[in-house]
Amino acid sequence: DGIAEGTCGAAGQSVVGYLPYKTLGLPDLRDESGACLWYAVAGNFKNNPKTAQPVNWDLQGNFLVRTAAGAVRLAPEDAEGGAAATIFAPGGPLAGQDRQPTPAGEPQKRCGGDPAANYTRYLESAAMGAGAAAGTVTLTEGDRTTGANNDAILAITPREVFTAVKTRGDFAAAINTLSGHVALNMQGSAVLPAPVAGVAAGPKLSGLLAATVPGSYAFPAGTGTPDYYPAWAGQYRYTVCANQKTRCLNGGACTGVLLFAGERAAGGPRTAAEAADHATFLEGGNLANFTGAGTTFAGAASFAVANPRLAAAQDVMLCLNPPEVSFQRDLGDFQDAALPLNITGVSGPQSLVNRGTGALVLGNDDATTGHTDADTGHVLTTGQLFGCTWYNADLPFGTGVRIYFKFRIENNTAGEGFTMVLADAVQNDTLSGQRCGAGGARLGYAGTNANALGLPYTPQIIRSKLGIEFDTGTSASRNDPNNRHVALLYWNYVGPDQVAAMDDDNVHWPAGTPPVTEAGVIPAFDGSLTSPLSTKRATLNCLNQASLCATADQRTFLVRMDIVRSYVASVIRGTGTYDIKAWVTQGSDPSLLPGFDNVAIDFESMPGAAVYTPSANYAVYLAETVTLQDLSATGATFNLFRVGFTVGQSTVGQRFTVSDFKLRSR
Repeated sequence: DGIAEGTCGAAGQSVVGYLPYKTLGLPDLRDESGACLWYAVAGNFKNNPKTAQPVNWDLQGNFLVRTAAGAVRLAPEDAEGGAAATIFAPGGPLAGQDRQPTPAGEPQKRCGGDPAANYTRYLESAAMGAGAAAGTVTLTEGDRTTGANNDAILAITPREVFTAVKTRGDFAAAINTLSGHVALNMQGSAVLPAPVAGVAAGPKLSGLLAATVPGSYAFPAGTGTPDYYPAWAGQYRYTVCANQKTRCLNGGACTGVLLFAGERAAGGPRTAAEAADHATFLEGGNLANFTGAGTTFAGAASFAVANPRLAAAQDVMLCLNPPEVSFQRDLGDFQDAALPLNITGVSGPQSLVNRGTGALVLGNDDATTGHTDADTGHVLTTGQLFGCTWYNADLPFGTGVRIYFKFRIENNTAGEGFTMVLADAVQNDTLSGQRCGAGGARLGYAGTNANALGLPYTPQIIRSKLGIEFDTGTSASRNDPNNRHVALLYWNYVGPDQVAAMDDDNVHWPAGTPPVTEAGVIPAFDGSLTSPLSTKRATLNCLNQASLCATADQRTFLVRMDIVRSYVASVIRGTGTYDIKAWVTQGSDPSLLPGFDNVAIDFESMPGAAVYTPSANYAVYLAETVTLQDLSATGATFNLFRVGFTVGQSTVGQRFTVSDFKLRSR
């Protein structure tokens, strides 16, 4: 009927049948004898079932084509890659070929009554039986003077197939989309993945990409790149610094380099031996540095096809850098501001900031106002029950940041809660030590910690700062709405009494009621918390309701925060606008929300954002646009910032395990 079959043969099996001229948009083609044309497709190039091998310009055909004299015209592993498909003109019937007409009483069939399985009544040039059609299949051209084989064969080679593919206007764009999203996925992970079959040379490891997408899998919907990746992964070469705290490549610009190698320089598919040799993929300095100790790589910024008939062999180079901070790599570089408590009758950890395996532990079951300080004999006060930990390097805010982490509430007691905070690095220097606020409901974020004499244990966290609080206590002094809410925090007070003003910077001021001196520099919260779409805060019942979330696994949460910053300079004081979005959801597996943990890409553009469903019990979404003015004319607020976590407690113990943290500047 001229229409291609939906499936043909087993995977990898070459097949033969009538030419599907209608599917190909061709007229009803015949040879000089009037016979229909036949067509064979190599197992590697069938559409269905597809081959397990990557379908790209290195894929070899399965057909070896000989001339009538027996000479090899095309063969797998030659410069053309053998033949991917062939078209046959069968000629008239030879002796013994009993071609059947359409059976009487049936509608007339254009090619007679023989099904494709009876191809030997037409073709003498191939043995395509089910048991002989896997692997290499030999096709022999006919000599019409002999009476033994009168087949004429037109072969289509893999080189010709991909010459046609390269003429497509969307092909280069698809490769560039793939490369871009592979790079984004790799950079969205806590650290860059190790190369497959990586070899150490100099300060780096060089090798291949994994057969499945490396990194945090989160291709935006509609890009097609997940389907492209298995076909083209082998065309990439990848090198990464062995010590990812350094940018050892390209003069300190890159921690990793991803190279799309392009076609073999001579064109046509690479042989099996060539496919195992980096020299057939990379050119010049890239090859020498990839296989040796060199650290400098170069290449085009994007893939392009200048002439489809010529090899598109130029290397494309993408610079890779992991997140600026991640617990997986940098947890040892967080420095604490917490009292080394000596609690009577307690032998375990006593600080409010401790370390687990790859995680922070904020809070302490035994550090409460009901316990006694063994050193002084006095009961502990909230002034002592604070803890903060900070990454020990200043980070560039740039045009914003993306943050992801996970936390788990380890017990079912209503403690006070914790915050994740970003603080201006210039104002919050460490000349006098690491900074922290007061304990109790101030959560280590606000106020001043102090001993019985009123002397602070640590410097305060001062303006400018912003963050997110997970509040599991109810405090009248904070105007807390309940003991299970999430809220955005920021503070940028520039007035004279910093200490007094600093004490209220996590108070939930109702709209219109913040102190006049702090209007616009501290959140004013509108309305109730009945909606999970409250702009600045929301109830998250699972934070502190045992009836909903009775186990630690049920009290595990994923947090994503994206901040976009725009800055307008001024000769007086510049102004920064911060578009803050935060998603908090119960669960432990970010893959259920694709892209949630990929800090290289805005979550709103990822597939997971489309299925994210807020609910007051299990998932909330917060959003706020904040305008913060510079504190002086000499420096932009948040040009550099510090990132940390703070915790405070009082009458009840608590423990939050924070893990999988990663932060990336935009």
